[in-house]
Amino acid sequence: MIGLFGVIRDYHARDTTARGLGPVSLEIPAGQAVAVVGASGAGKSTLLSTIGLLDSPTSGVYRLDGIDVSGLSEKRRSVIRRDRMGFVFQRYNLLDELTVSQNVELPLIYQGCSSSRRREAARLALDKVGLSGKGRLRAWQLSGGEQQRVAIARAVVGKPQIMLCDEPTGNLDSSTGQLIIKLLLDIHGESPNRILVVVTHNVGVARQLDRVLVMRDGLVMQDGIPQEVLAQ
Repeated sequence: MIGLFGVIRDYHARDTTARGLGPVSLEIPAGQAVAVVGASGAGKSTLLSTIGLLDSPTSGVYRLDGIDVSGLSEKRRSVIRRDRMGFVFQRYNLLDELTVSQNVELPLIYQGCSSSRRREAARLALDKVGLSGKGRLRAWQLSGGEQQRVAIARAVVGKPQIMLCDEPTGNLDSSTGQLIIKLLLDIHGESPNRILVVVTHNVGVARQLDRVLVMRDGLVMQDGIPQEVLAQ
């Protein structure tokens, strides 16, 4: 369960303060797939970064499974990210100097897994995303859709409780993007307790999830099922 209660994120520069988020109060139960939509600058990525413990609230409370994680040190936040969260970004963030398999193995290195266990887990993750046999290639040898599949394999290889995706189809054509969303939903559906949060500009993507948050000026303006929220 994710719970944000009066969460605010302000950014300070010299003598000015800009509000990036909030106040936001919402709960996301285990097993739910949530889309976050809104114009550029609406606060979508700030919300995702806050949920993913990449950013800390200026004020308010963030509870993860009932535990207040609002003011944790960076070291403790990084442990939670490592063990419980998977991230997928618009630009893939793959390392060209590594093979596809080595890119997927990276989270398991940080978890202290043995090399044999990492290789097997990476192989299974690549099988899951339809890239069997491509582990020895370099990322630059793959298409954009294939690179995003590698990024998804890397995100799920550690079996995270929470999947956070920031515009995962933003650099892809519509047909490839649809395949990526189907893949994410299939993986999400494999675990009854996994939370999936997808930031997207694509209304077609948002319609496929369980719930939609519509953001503007750092606030959640609408919150409900896609059939109701996106019909307005």
